[in-house]
Amino acid sequence: MSAPIPILVPQEDVNDTSARVVRFAAATGQQVSAGQVLVELETSKTTLELSAPAAGWLRLTCAAGDDLPVGGVIGQVFDSKSALDTALQPAPSPPLPSPSSPPVATQLAPAHAVVTVFSDEARAALQAAGLDESAFAGRSFVRAADVRALLQEADTTPSMQPAPPRAAHEAKDTPLVQTFADGWPLLALIRADLHRIDGRHDFAELLRQWFWNPGFSYVLWFRIAQWCRQRAWAKLLLYPVALWSLHRRNLQSGIRIPLSVNAGPGLLVAHWGSIWLNPACTLGANCTLGNDINFGSAGTAGKGGVPQLGDNVFIGPGARLAGALKIGHDVAVMANTLVTADVPPGSIVIGVPHRISGRQRTNTFVSHTDYPRP
Repeated sequence: MSAPIPILVPQEDVNDTSARVVRFAAATGQQVSAGQVLVELETSKTTLELSAPAAGWLRLTCAAGDDLPVGGVIGQVFDSKSALDTALQPAPSPPLPSPSSPPVATQLAPAHAVVTVFSDEARAALQAAGLDESAFAGRSFVRAADVRALLQEADTTPSMQPAPPRAAHEAKDTPLVQTFADGWPLLALIRADLHRIDGRHDFAELLRQWFWNPGFSYVLWFRIAQWCRQRAWAKLLLYPVALWSLHRRNLQSGIRIPLSVNAGPGLLVAHWGSIWLNPACTLGANCTLGNDINFGSAGTAGKGGVPQLGDNVFIGPGARLAGALKIGHDVAVMANTLVTADVPPGSIVIGVPHRISGRQRTNTFVSHTDYPRP
């Protein structure tokens, strides 16, 4: 009798760390043939079907809706029905002690031990919040979103001890809006914006991007002008120069982000040209903007409300956002999409009007967010 052949979660993308079981096309105990579709999985970018690696008898070790890490076991294929029946037989119970024997404290092992696997982002969030991994005992896979959900529940449940305070860029219960008063000095904001381009923030990279990248040059003068406007002495001496430089970049690049826009750290203009934002917009941390985008009000005279963006949001080229809508964290708005309503966190939206075409644990369209925090 040969060993059973495992059915493993594949890695369809280099950024994938897990996959979710959507549905099964076969059940435990069923005889399957080689190449027969067994299960449908959902990754961060797509859905895929897994087929039987060989003919035999199927045993499934997970349930629909489970999150499994890449390389995790979905099930096994046995070469014979007897081998499957042997594997499915429960372990024999320990013998009962005789009445004359003294009682012995025994602890029965669970039918199957669940090993909890944490993603790298979830482990980092646990450490930042001071939580123990035992809080997720019994879970097969834990994502960063699961940690944030537990922290949010602790913040809103009176009977639970509130979670330790987190840094502003890690708080996920409300859209992150960073201002200078929130502890981000000018140089830290510029360093974060520069790091978002290609993961570097040294002085040579600053000069190179300043001269050759119109998108970063505009963001740089946008930060400087905001900083000058909040200080009386700088407003008199430096603000006119910064405002003139910002206006010059506006004419050259076609970017218009008003100084009243509250933008978090890590702002990246990935493709410059024809970018217009309403003055009342809010941008969370690590916002990525494509070209030919428009954030506007759906009402007249600015009374219809404007878009508010959370953290790690990607806005593709040609996108339009209109009205008092909220874009959740880790959302990707694909090219030429019209958004007129709220978008839940972790969504991939596309179309006119927009529709949710997929879900993602973390926004794979946003990169280089590991810049130094002040």
